[in-house]
Amino acid sequence: MRDFYGLVPATPAILEAVSGETAIPKTMLVGAGALGSAFADYALRGGAKELTVVDYDTFLPHNIARHRGLREHVWRSKIDVLKTMASDRAQDVQIDDLELQIGCGDLDEFSDKIKQQSQVIDATANVLVRRYLSSITQPSIPVMRSEIFNQGKLGVTLITRLGDPQNLNYLFHYLVSLGHSNESIRNWLKYETSSSFLEEELILGHGCRSLTTKIPAYKVDAHATAAFAAGKHHLPNLSEALIAINEIGDDGIPLGSTLFQPDPVITFGKNADTAGWRIIASKSVVGKLHQQRKKAAPLETGGYLFGAIDEFLSEIYILAISGEPPGTKATETSLELGRWWQTGFEKSFIRRTQGRLPPIGTWHSHPTSSPRASTKDRKTVAAFVEEDARKGLPTIMAITGQDSDRIYVLGE
Repeated sequence: MRDFYGLVPATPAILEAVSGETAIPKTMLVGAGALGSAFADYALRGGAKELTVVDYDTFLPHNIARHRGLREHVWRSKIDVLKTMASDRAQDVQIDDLELQIGCGDLDEFSDKIKQQSQVIDATANVLVRRYLSSITQPSIPVMRSEIFNQGKLGVTLITRLGDPQNLNYLFHYLVSLGHSNESIRNWLKYETSSSFLEEELILGHGCRSLTTKIPAYKVDAHATAAFAAGKHHLPNLSEALIAINEIGDDGIPLGSTLFQPDPVITFGKNADTAGWRIIASKSVVGKLHQQRKKAAPLETGGYLFGAIDEFLSEIYILAISGEPPGTKATETSLELGRWWQTGFEKSFIRRTQGRLPPIGTWHSHPTSSPRASTKDRKTVAAFVEEDARKGLPTIMAITGQDSDRIYVLGE
């Protein structure tokens, strides 16, 4: 087929050849806002032949500030905008649509569509989407989620596989834990607790739909480019979870991207010990339990667990531990922990992560025996169980023994 001037129009094959890279495979794009439209544009210009777009939103006049859509697209669905963009870029591009507000409807069709994909890209900034994608275990295809934080200064991309214990939800909380050592993440968390954040950002549902989220298009493009490049490189043959952050200075000039490989994890449950919860613990954290046990032997020792609890997923994330707090009374067969918030690590960790990963339980050692919880152990944490029950929370107790570890969820 030739156009009016006798020239061959652009096709996915031509765009792929000119781009010099392999086009992305069949992809589900969740979210067709500012980031999503940029991802779609890069994919289409690179020769993508099939996209499934999930969104329910309408393209509004203010969206022009950051979205790929134009004035003539206003008041149309964002999916229609991407369809028009596809037809303008190339012929023979298949755009399937799913106008679904995740968290507010039947998700069966969403799950069925995922089974037809090679990968998923989440550009929604919606917590419910992150949690829902974390709940899907099949098919085990790569999934990438990108968000922009801290007035556009920080772009975050989480990359994993559906069904991996290091799911998107775990990776997000792991990202928060990096605030203890990473200044850029620490600054983002600090900003979100500031009065200026409360004035400038919508607390719920921030994103392109928000009139008060003030980010220029060039900052969105800078983060979108870095995220798309990370996905393009790592998604096809993904073997391990990754976190990429992209930084922009106060002046808007890019400062570069950094790739983090999260610590491996150890999972506990779901079983009788954990009362049906799955516990995902950083392997390095479990290693610290072993170190503390050996250091204190033959006396018992212990401390506090820090992380997050997600009731929707029935998952608990353990991302840090404290050492033995002052005031602890220990013998070879018993332990009475001192109060939390007494060690330098606790104070630093809570402050630098802005309280986003609070104490969620306790741990102690059985230096010369198994990690099986005794009647005495259960009586020792009875006060914690009672206090947590008033808050509607489970009580987590980890025991590191001579040759193995167990974690219990009590009060359920």
